[in-house]
Amino acid sequence: MRRIEGKFQLIIGIFFLAYSAYPFLTKASLVPYIFFAPLGIWNIIDGIFQRKSHQNRVYHPGMWIAMVLWSMVIVYIYLFQPAYVKDPVFYIYIIPFVIILALAVYEQKRIRKYQKAIKPYENAIKANPKDTTAWNNKGATIAKFKAYPAAIQCFNKAIELNPKEAAALYNIGVVLMELGNLQEALKYYNIAQDLDPGFKNAKKAGEMILEL
Repeated sequence: MRRIEGKFQLIIGIFFLAYSAYPFLTKASLVPYIFFAPLGIWNIIDGIFQRKSHQNRVYHPGMWIAMVLWSMVIVYIYLFQPAYVKDPVFYIYIIPFVIILALAVYEQKRIRKYQKAIKPYENAIKANPKDTTAWNNKGATIAKFKAYPAAIQCFNKAIELNPKEAAALYNIGVVLMELGNLQEALKYYNIAQDLDPGFKNAKKAGEMILEL
């Protein structure tokens, strides 16, 4: 979903940045077009950032910031350029604003779901920082939200506390497989299976990679 949001912001950012040049090409008033420049620039930057680093963080506040900027433009036009509100062109940026708002609300629900999901493991870690099972389960939960670097940090913490933590090694393999790094994933599956010969999931995952 994050990549979709980033792509959407990138497209509308380019559109509005180009749209801000309209008065320079015609005799139109600079207001409200001048406001499209910072709005377009922000959306381009945030769109690129989200597409490049969407796996680094579970939550990114860019959609809310974009919505606030958009709100400022709309409020300014409504208060100081009321005649422009009646122009059909006004809806060119009202519609994307509604979409941005919907995406921001979705992000908020997502972060609440994430916080609820990891809370039991964070409480367990707080009670016992050396609880490798809690670290591993927290990482597996984070991985479900596709924040893979953060998930791997949790798995590595579990392995640091217990180098023979087969489940954490297996889960690193799962993440690497999701990222398309099959050879590295196979290495971790094999290590997990060596540490725990009865680890059926590690064995099946390794066999699946070999069959590809």
